[in-house]
Amino acid sequence: MGSVIREGLGRAQDPAVLTALLDRAAAARTAEARGEAPERVAWIPDDAEDMLATGTRQFRETYEFYRTPRGYHPRAVQGWVLRSADQLAQYDSYAMIRLIAPRPLLMIVGSEAETAYFSREAIERAAEPKELFVIDGATHIDLYDRDEHVTAAVAKLTDFFGKHLAG
Repeated sequence: MGSVIREGLGRAQDPAVLTALLDRAAAARTAEARGEAPERVAWIPDDAEDMLATGTRQFRETYEFYRTPRGYHPRAVQGWVLRSADQLAQYDSYAMIRLIAPRPLLMIVGSEAETAYFSREAIERAAEPKELFVIDGATHIDLYDRDEHVTAAVAKLTDFFGKHLAG
């Protein structure tokens, strides 16, 4: 998430977007210090017509999952506290990934996932044993609940950890 906040999905975000977000976070911290309620930012807005028309496939699929009965749950927290933008921006998923070893690391990704580059980078930076498993035709969201893709992922998990954790 740090990379997405800093650079946008696909690393194409204008740096001014992060600067503006950090300015908003600073103002939110000041407001909270004055006793105002924390401001929350929705990952996927309730009213997203413009974004659905112009957004990426990943955004559209995320909306279709989390904002419809397919994946919506009334108690699921949707979003994050604005004051934490700087903390999110500083987060680096890869900083200590080498420390996972010698425990096995399996990354499962859809061949059509706009987020696949994150898993590829994780595998590049991780130590052995590690493996990247690509499920042909799947997107990021497909791996949540599409039977044909979930079945392939579960089979790979069973095989991978069966080999690496048997003993």
